[in-house]
Amino acid sequence: MNRECNTVCFYAVNAGALAVMSPLVAGCPDDINCFWAADGFAESELRKSGTVPVAMEEVLKRNSNAPGDPALLVLGSQHQFSKTVSILKACERAGVKTVFIFDHWSPYLDHFMSSDGCLVLPKHIFAIDEYLETSLLSIGVPKDSISIVGHPGIENKTETIKFMSGKKKKALKNVLGVNPDAKVVLLALELMDLKFNADAEYGPVLNTLQAFKEIDDNNLHLVIKMHPHQSRKRFLEYIRHYKIENELIICPEKLRDFEAIAIADIIIGTNSTFLVIPLILGISTICIGFRPENEPRQITIPYLRRITVKTKSEMLNAISECVTRDSGSGIPFPTDSVNKTWKSIRNQLKMV
Repeated sequence: MNRECNTVCFYAVNAGALAVMSPLVAGCPDDINCFWAADGFAESELRKSGTVPVAMEEVLKRNSNAPGDPALLVLGSQHQFSKTVSILKACERAGVKTVFIFDHWSPYLDHFMSSDGCLVLPKHIFAIDEYLETSLLSIGVPKDSISIVGHPGIENKTETIKFMSGKKKKALKNVLGVNPDAKVVLLALELMDLKFNADAEYGPVLNTLQAFKEIDDNNLHLVIKMHPHQSRKRFLEYIRHYKIENELIICPEKLRDFEAIAIADIIIGTNSTFLVIPLILGISTICIGFRPENEPRQITIPYLRRITVKTKSEMLNAISECVTRDSGSGIPFPTDSVNKTWKSIRNQLKMV
């Protein structure tokens, strides 16, 4: 094969894929060429940062034997599972080796399921930990096709927060208009369904404010961190409908997720990797395991199950307890993820 075996393409669409891949591209070894391919949200964010990604369609059109064309394509998760399957098939026809990297613990099966019910697997999969590996083995993925590498995005943000100065944190609170001595309760919103449902996505705000009224602590500030894919306009309409806009603070778009975590004393969210970061750092964390109508939510991230509240009353008790206690000691989580991932990428390139 004439193709250079040191060129790697990273393909992202969603925020999660961009987050898990960015530390890898930043840490690309000098002897390996790597470049971005992107669509949707990821393409927009990369362009904002000055990076012009290649469209995935252009990558697939390239001559597979031309120097500089990717010998390896690293795909991230996206909501259009059928597109992932079509890319995997196209790469197989073009002789481009594929690696899928997970940024979440679910849905691990849907990414590879074709319309006819058959599994279309990449040549290799980068799993976060043993929990995800076990899930992949259960659907028939061969063990030698899986490498446990950790989560470069989570690890990068966790390390950044650890070394953030008190002066920087004070400045971030000032951006939000929060007194440096006040306690910040950060509520991270999450996309619930591909079809928009205001109560499902924004309902946790009402539940949290209700708990605030029960606690009656004037030193608490509720700060909302919206998901990157959520509409700010829709959320503003929602809180104005309930006349609660003066009872909370919305993070400005320029405030990054790890910066919001760094200034929080308590963090609340749903089934999101966002919550794993404060858990690692020992920040008081609550996972909402119910919908506004009290129906249970599925919690697929194993680290969140012990901090999940299943009813509104449990949520009130959990917030009250977090307000009065000190932070915890943190949880163990895979480390050295960037080096582990690049080591595995090198192994895959040797087999091209």
